[in-house]
Amino acid sequence: MNARRVVVVGGGVCGLVAAHSLQKSGCQVTLVEASDGLGGQVRSAQLDGQAVDLGAEAAPLRAPGVQKLITELGLDESMIHPTQGTSLLSSRHGVVPLPDGVTPVGPTKLFPTIASRVLSPADLLRAGLEPVLARPQPAGVTVGEFIGARFGKGVATAIVDPLVGAIHAADINAFALESVSPGLVRTATSGDSILQETVRRELGLGENGSRPGRHAKHPTTAPRTPTMGSWRQGMGELTTALSADVTVLTGTRAVALTRGEAPQDATAQSVTTRGTTARGATRSGMDTDDVTRTEDRTASANGREQQGTSGRWLLDVADESGRRALAADSVVLATPTAVSAELLRSVAPDTASTLSRERAVTVAAVVLRIDRPAHPLADSVDWFVGSAWSPLIRQVVNLTNKWPDRHPADTHLLRLNVGRDRGINIDQWSDEELGAASVEELGRIGLRVNPHNHLVHRFTAAMPQPGPLHHERIDAVRTGLSRLPGLFAAGAGVNGAGVPNAIIAGHQVATNVLEEKLHD
Repeated sequence: MNARRVVVVGGGVCGLVAAHSLQKSGCQVTLVEASDGLGGQVRSAQLDGQAVDLGAEAAPLRAPGVQKLITELGLDESMIHPTQGTSLLSSRHGVVPLPDGVTPVGPTKLFPTIASRVLSPADLLRAGLEPVLARPQPAGVTVGEFIGARFGKGVATAIVDPLVGAIHAADINAFALESVSPGLVRTATSGDSILQETVRRELGLGENGSRPGRHAKHPTTAPRTPTMGSWRQGMGELTTALSADVTVLTGTRAVALTRGEAPQDATAQSVTTRGTTARGATRSGMDTDDVTRTEDRTASANGREQQGTSGRWLLDVADESGRRALAADSVVLATPTAVSAELLRSVAPDTASTLSRERAVTVAAVVLRIDRPAHPLADSVDWFVGSAWSPLIRQVVNLTNKWPDRHPADTHLLRLNVGRDRGINIDQWSDEELGAASVEELGRIGLRVNPHNHLVHRFTAAMPQPGPLHHERIDAVRTGLSRLPGLFAAGAGVNGAGVPNAIIAGHQVATNVLEEKLHD
């Protein structure tokens, strides 16, 4: 029996995990990536000989599936872990330490927030009325609508916006609450008070307001284990390991998806073997200059050749050598929603139309090598900057302090995460202009630097911005694709941003492919 032929479009973590899992299960997998590198928003580079991450900078080890995958890939022993230092927050009193217990959906500890004075007395008073003013809200509420109605605009602006903005590049007034915290959607629709539960927890009170008895059992504290991890050469080591046994075509753009039989020469001609890459391809999330290139290899009796010349799906791809078709039994679209919608337009126009309504914003990383700054960030690991303080900069990470195993103490590397929804449009600038604008803006908000060197990397239209009823639209997309055997969609725009979501989604879409029976 011939192996199931699968083409995965998109070389982000979701696509890589799907391809890796399918290859392990005996499928014949080809992964197609339009850019010159793998990893999507997991991308590593070098600045003055030091490895820096340009997107996700660590893997959350306690998230479902993450540690298991790392162990499977044999990457446990080589991991390094970030320093758990002080985080800073732009506030009405300048740059201050982030209050203990603050999360992207508000404080989980009341008293540290009060003591920090990041909220004015009026804002604190308004927030304290939450148990009285809490009312049921619709499931499609945005983060800003929910927090504003419950705690007031002061909490939304001073606390929630900086953290949600840093993580999602979001405008909280347009970003769906269900995409940040599905659990809070139940609270929103029920109208239950969050503040009452927070106070009860901090005071150690039971459900009825009573204190537990002196002989009550208290939960034991498990040994502390690292929560985040990366590698000395950056998160690109993860994508290198995921792609090691998969046929990868980088610099290859998917241009059309059709049904039917392929011509006799329509199978993939340029493939990879273990440890090598096809023309224009890279094997990791690192810069192409750091990756070994090899000549094209023609698929042959080594078992990598696509069996037959027909399939349920034909994917037209184009690279510098021209255009050709890849025949497949199954196609996984692990691409940004705009790309997936364009590929689906000819085979599922209604589904494509629904998917095209999902928005995404361009973000970038600006890495600076500087002298030790005369600023609180010199002794901290990061700094959250809300949209009320900057329409451009969302977060500044002190890489030297956060990753001491990777960066020598005598060199200070800062990474500015820039670009946000409904902020300054960074697509208007070249990389050099963006770097200069970021340095100028950093000075305006209080940290003047004179970089010795810098690096700019942008992720164009890559950060999903799910609005209200996003999940209903994605359910409609899945329903539409279920009528097209062999066609699947996944990725950040469908399953949510972040490394854990990408890993879960990659495994799930691989399972879906394997569970679908092939028609004779």
